[in-house]
Amino acid sequence: MSVHSEAFAKRMAMVGLKPHHRIVLGVSGGPDSMALCVLTAAWKTNNLGNAAQKNEFVDGLLAVVVDHGLRAESKDEAHLVHRRVTSMGLV
Repeated sequence: MSVHSEAFAKRMAMVGLKPHHRIVLGVSGGPDSMALCVLTAAWKTNNLGNAAQKNEFVDGLLAVVVDHGLRAESKDEAHLVHRRVTSMGLV
């Protein structure tokens, strides 16, 4: 386990979240929300093993794509983010 994932696991424990809990992440595609997706998926799968991975999806982890609508291209970016989180198993 890397230093970042250990620190992330400690933070999740501090707020009372455990790997078996169901979690919904709001994802806009920015670096913060994408990093949160990567860390949360790794935390769940590393702590639950094969039980976290059902088919190609991370069990109990849902990503909701947020389109802020601040730029003309935001709709296209939201579609790209959806494809990215789907490929990570977060649907």
